[in-house]
Amino acid sequence: MGRFTRKTALLGLASVLIASSSLFAVDSKLDDHEDGTNQNDFLYYWYYYDDNSGVGADDRPQSETPGTPSVINVPFEEKNRRPGDSHMVKDYKFTVGEEGGNKYATMPFTFGSTWKTSYGEGKPYVGMGTMLTEEGKALDLTGATAVSFRIRGSTDMTVDFKVQTLDIDEDSTFGYYQTNIAVTTDWQQYTILLSELDQPPWAKNDADKKFAFDITQCTKLAWEVQKEDNMMVTEGTLDVDDIVIIDYEWVSPFMFTNVVPVASSTLPASGLFSSFDENPSNVSKLGTYWYAYNDAEIGGASEVLDGALLDETTGRLLITIAEEGSGSDGVGKGAKLMYAIGPTIDKEGVDVQGFVGIGCNLYDSANAMYWNATSAGANSVYFHYIAHGDLNQITVEISDFYDVADKNSPTKKISDRGDGVLWFIDLPATGEEWYAVQIPFSALKIHESWEGANAIPFDPTRMAKLQFKAQGPENSGGVIGVDNIYFPGVAEFALPVLKPAKQAVRVSDLKVNYINGKVNVTWDGARLAKGKVSLINSQGAVFASSSVTKTSKLSEKFSAEKLAAGMYFVKLSATDVNGKSVAIMSPVQIVK
Repeated sequence: MGRFTRKTALLGLASVLIASSSLFAVDSKLDDHEDGTNQNDFLYYWYYYDDNSGVGADDRPQSETPGTPSVINVPFEEKNRRPGDSHMVKDYKFTVGEEGGNKYATMPFTFGSTWKTSYGEGKPYVGMGTMLTEEGKALDLTGATAVSFRIRGSTDMTVDFKVQTLDIDEDSTFGYYQTNIAVTTDWQQYTILLSELDQPPWAKNDADKKFAFDITQCTKLAWEVQKEDNMMVTEGTLDVDDIVIIDYEWVSPFMFTNVVPVASSTLPASGLFSSFDENPSNVSKLGTYWYAYNDAEIGGASEVLDGALLDETTGRLLITIAEEGSGSDGVGKGAKLMYAIGPTIDKEGVDVQGFVGIGCNLYDSANAMYWNATSAGANSVYFHYIAHGDLNQITVEISDFYDVADKNSPTKKISDRGDGVLWFIDLPATGEEWYAVQIPFSALKIHESWEGANAIPFDPTRMAKLQFKAQGPENSGGVIGVDNIYFPGVAEFALPVLKPAKQAVRVSDLKVNYINGKVNVTWDGARLAKGKVSLINSQGAVFASSSVTKTSKLSEKFSAEKLAAGMYFVKLSATDVNGKSVAIMSPVQIVK
């Protein structure tokens, strides 16, 4: 779809939870490439391969006359074929094409020459594939009957569609189960029955290479083009799109599905962390603040359309708690963001989808103090959430000591577990209904297979952040919201985290009221080095502002004569004398 629009995306999409007794459709989409990344919907990756990487006696690298290798015409880096092997292969960057707004996997290639083998001439070939699970493991596709996809070429060509299994992977024979299909320059829809796949003749005729197809051990799908004798072209392109596994329900290993409608749920007896109904509503029982965030820090352009304001001093998003009736009970308040996801971000060669989110700190970075959930009596988190729009899930992330910077490690940018590696769990979209969930800390997952990952166990004795994230392809949008967050079992949130210092910054230090046509602002708290105080509307438009310089007391009056009646906000954005950011916002109702 185009850029997210409130009317169609928010009101027109029904949740799979409401539409069906099952969370997932019978057929499972493997990839339609609309996210523009090299990751498929089963959470694993696309790749290219060519004829210059085999390790067998008849493969090109072992030939006395290897000739010229085939190549995929995309950016690449050379690397050793495997540890201890001096032969270099190309590590290609997977490429997504686009035409008329539709995205698809594309493989531009140049065939190399033939090479000498024990059986005659080796024919040049290239291919692209996608992983069904992590390397060295298998996916059980029991029940699946077919794979459907659309395909086209730059010229008429024969393509081998292949399914790899773990036993063949481990044998290194490349004896895929396969079938040949005729590809033309027009998009064609193919539905390949798994029962019709077979090994190629050279494998079937060799007892050592023959394997019975094991549907419980599937690892990869691939599309391979071999240069036949009658092919006159040496360059070409193969495009593939809309890959679906038929009669198979794929459930993400990272999805937590034990969610229930709020109407049929019961609040925990203890451990209320935030309900957003108290004043100030953005402060938790720990005294920490709720915030909004997006992908701006890594060069992204995802937007919060409603529910947060940009702090011009710090560049951070200040969450604005919604009005009465926005909460999960339809009466109180909830924290909600309306968002639009921006383009995928290239982060040091890794494609990262855009994201926005809501979060709250559980630690004090200035004093390197962390909340001990274990000693407090908590082993889970409970909350109400809503997630509707274009995405079919949201992600809950809980960070601990290993994931964040503090005064003892102020320059840490990447988790000790690896870049982007956090303990998390995914939750299904809810439609326009609030749902309740209780997640044991033991149910959290981590991407152990990611490059550079270090699976340090989650430490509930040193908890740092609780975040709710919406992440997906460009131009997707919707609403994400949370309410009634509990850590069941906690009798009291007595933290070492926020021992109030004499000059601690508190929301109550900022006082705002409207009298006789003026908005009156006073500040009597921590000493501020510099900043500004502004009067803004609910969309973030600034109507008046005043500078703040070296003061612990502030008194300011803003004229409201030309302003329409309604809700406004006074925002203080400053830096205190210790260099710590101060970002506080207080509502004020102008009545005329």
